[in-house]
Amino acid sequence: MVRLRKKFTLTPSINLSTGRTLADTYLKLGVDQYNAFGRAADLGGYASYSERAPNAELWYFEHAYDPHRLAPFVGAVYFTSSLRFDQSDAAWMRRRAGGYAGVYLPYGYGSPLRFQVGLTVNDEAYYDIEGPLTPRRGVFLGQWIEATWDAFTFRDLAASGFRVTLNVQPGVLIGPAQPRHRAEVRFLQGIALSETTVIMFQAIGDLYTSGNPNWSALVGSVSGVRGLSDAYYRDHVQAVGNLEFRQAWRFADRWALQGVLFSDAAVFRSMNERGHPGGWVHALSGGVGARLIPTFLAGLVLRVDSAWLTTPDSTWLLQTGLNQYF
Repeated sequence: MVRLRKKFTLTPSINLSTGRTLADTYLKLGVDQYNAFGRAADLGGYASYSERAPNAELWYFEHAYDPHRLAPFVGAVYFTSSLRFDQSDAAWMRRRAGGYAGVYLPYGYGSPLRFQVGLTVNDEAYYDIEGPLTPRRGVFLGQWIEATWDAFTFRDLAASGFRVTLNVQPGVLIGPAQPRHRAEVRFLQGIALSETTVIMFQAIGDLYTSGNPNWSALVGSVSGVRGLSDAYYRDHVQAVGNLEFRQAWRFADRWALQGVLFSDAAVFRSMNERGHPGGWVHALSGGVGARLIPTFLAGLVLRVDSAWLTTPDSTWLLQTGLNQYF
């Protein structure tokens, strides 16, 4: 006889990563209920400090385990961000408040291919404006379609397989009547050499409509290339690659210590305060790191990385975090 008991369980989440300065620290505290209303749905939210400003998000996702049904989701967001520019006294804070809704589409059982479509709407406003420019407030309306081929298997010490995701989003900022389109491709690969040895590789490519730095991709130390300035490079096109060799040693039943050799690289083209693209910039860093991994807490890792940025500047960064870098 098998007896099942349904439990109401809130699952906390925490994320932390230091940046080039204390102001660039990334901190996130969240909670999920993965069986909301007894429907195996995810009801959750988080509050965070990132891009030198507070942020928050709430969501409700129906489960997508049934391949023959639509799985709807809905969310509300409050995102703020600091924008600053090289060789300019222009700076401001950007605030977006709104929401999104969409559905996961039916899929072939046993197939790794998944699709989702959605719509997002938010009000975009600006405050703490410095310098001669005053960005025009507007309402962003966008829709997206995302395709994911997921053949990735997560393991605490040696993940394997790959996952590739393509997201295309046409949109417009109503008010200034500015086109805002974007496309992103993400690739993640794990090559397990043993139960405790793995080579991990990540590649991300972003393309945004140019003409307004408020519509841009972002690369920095917290995410991208360890050693780069954070909340600084507002790119209309960028490509980022991260490579890590991870070797773990189990020193207790559910604990492991992991040594890491890594290299980060990026090429991007940033916009100035008026939205004009500049020249191409290359970034490269490398270093060593250590991870303390409690395998009984999925996703939580104590990380320390020592990175040396060689271009576009020469600098050293000691970064700590509560997650793998990717």
